[in-house]
Amino acid sequence: MSRPRRSISRKDYSELEELDGAREYELSAIGQELIYPLEPFPSDQEVAKARIATRDGESKLIRLNTRRERILSQLEDIENERMMVENELVVPRSIVTRLRDIPQEVLSMIFEACTEDPDFSPWTVMQINRKWRSVALHTRSLWSKICIFNDRSHHFMRKSRSARQDAGYELCDSLSRLQLAVARSAGGPLDIILDVLGYDTSIRWYNPDQKRRTIELITCLKSVEGRIRTLDLRESNCRLVDDLPFEDISLPFLESAMVHGRMKELLKRIWTTAPNLRRLSYSLDRNTELNLNLPAGNRITDLRIHGGNHTRSDKMEVSEHLAQAIISAECLTHLTLNGLFIYAPSRQTTLFHPELRHLKLVNVQLWRILELPLLESLDMGFCTTFESDARTLILPSLLSLTLDQIVNYHNAKINAPMLQELTINGRSSSPQLTVFLDLAEMCLRTGHALLRKLVLHDCDMKTWVRQCIDTLDGFPQLEELILSKTILTKSFFDAFAGGILGTKFEPYRKPPICVALKTFRVSLIDIPHRSTDKAMRKWIPKALKARARRGYPLEMASMRENDTEGWKSLM
Repeated sequence: MSRPRRSISRKDYSELEELDGAREYELSAIGQELIYPLEPFPSDQEVAKARIATRDGESKLIRLNTRRERILSQLEDIENERMMVENELVVPRSIVTRLRDIPQEVLSMIFEACTEDPDFSPWTVMQINRKWRSVALHTRSLWSKICIFNDRSHHFMRKSRSARQDAGYELCDSLSRLQLAVARSAGGPLDIILDVLGYDTSIRWYNPDQKRRTIELITCLKSVEGRIRTLDLRESNCRLVDDLPFEDISLPFLESAMVHGRMKELLKRIWTTAPNLRRLSYSLDRNTELNLNLPAGNRITDLRIHGGNHTRSDKMEVSEHLAQAIISAECLTHLTLNGLFIYAPSRQTTLFHPELRHLKLVNVQLWRILELPLLESLDMGFCTTFESDARTLILPSLLSLTLDQIVNYHNAKINAPMLQELTINGRSSSPQLTVFLDLAEMCLRTGHALLRKLVLHDCDMKTWVRQCIDTLDGFPQLEELILSKTILTKSFFDAFAGGILGTKFEPYRKPPICVALKTFRVSLIDIPHRSTDKAMRKWIPKALKARARRGYPLEMASMRENDTEGWKSLM
């Protein structure tokens, strides 16, 4: 049975009418912004008006486009004329510039001072103007760097101008080029790089012409042997060097030499004819023994011995001759050892030098006890370890200590009562903050707390924050603190400020750590977490202000946020 249909009363019709009225009112309000809010089609009169308006608007738009093109053409003409005037002003401006008033002698002294930068190239200043080019050509110290090589196909043969400007060396692969370079130096001292290239494992030249050309270059070099100040043969083939006529060369003014242990003939000439040698870099490989027979009365002050790469398997065992070589250098003040095993024979267990002031160890495994009473700075690099009795280092005069990515430092103890500067470069996989804690414990236990400068890079202070705070509190004389790539928590900033930051009243606790601190620097580059970086940016200025209110202001406080910007002052 079907459901009865509901009847519609007059009341229902009145409600529908009210709804339709409200709808028409809303449409009329919206239609004020429309052309035809209610009617679906325009009338003929409205179409005629729209056509007239369209025709007038299009003609007006055409006039505006024409005017715009005319103005753009005028602007282009003005820009071209402006560029022409700028080009015409280059010469008059260069004439009236103050740089032209600089005397040639002063300009030459400026160029000579620039030579201290290893990346400086004289070809750069020669491009400024004719005066600078003339002064540069007549400043002989600018042309003291000469690179001689015999392989034109080698990667070092870089004849482009940009490469010459980067290296700063006169590249000479022929006799004519070398003669021109020697003439430019005008009798001044020469810094020579000699790259004699050939097959690596035998006395073989690429071709007979290469050997003939190399002998010509060496013969020309002999004519200026009394002017050679630096001689670098690190990239040369050792056997080919010994095959060259070096037997009658004399180097009376040689100050720095970089050679390989297999260049025996050249080394003999250096020992016998170079009494003024000051710096010696001596490279070894697995087929070469350390045989530094330094002559008596030598003046070497800087000795560098390189035994291998930065891996444990490439270390060279040099225990037998190293001590003798160091003792024979009576004037030695700087010593660098790289990639070496230094064992301790039963007859001699110490490595002693009475005048050594600076020591750098990289990838060295040390078994001998160091007796260096005047050592002032010690730099221990990657994979350096101490074994047996060498684990205890007694350095009474040590002032500066640098630890760079030491893997197993815990096997050594340093007793340095005069230590004033400590730099620790850690690594993400092996935090080195325990090194600082061990040294601090040693200093505090012996009653020596003279540390004045502390630099921590890539150290895990978040894990050891409480120990670090207590340790820093034990160095009241610390004056400079530099932290980079090191996470700092709020607990550290509370201790740095001497109160609890972030509270309404900042209640006092005790005096802040490092009460004598004068310089504080924090680098936010490479902070691992964005939230940590944001928190450090918030707490650093607050801690500095709170510290100043408590009567412990700093003389210098700065922060570095990224690589493109420098240090930003927070004072």
